[in-house]
Amino acid sequence: GFDEDVLASVKAENAQAKGKTYNSEKAPRLVQLMQDWEWSQSAIQWHESDDKLLVMLEAVDNKDRWIASVDLQKGKLIT
Repeated sequence: GFDEDVLASVKAENAQAKGKTYNSEKAPRLVQLMQDWEWSQSAIQWHESDDKLLVMLEAVDNKDRWIASVDLQKGKLIT
């Protein structure tokens, strides 16, 4: 969902109330590794028994958060 305009319906409603039209922003949002919430936790974890790399990502606009594994062979995230 990082490339979705998650607030499109609210923005359209606000624009309509002002007599305007809202054109959806169809651009990827900025995403970053989640900021550590505790000193003992990291947004990157290696799961030794399953040989997996797990990451916790957040949208910079604070609207979404994802936990994903990394497919190291294909270079893709799997949510």
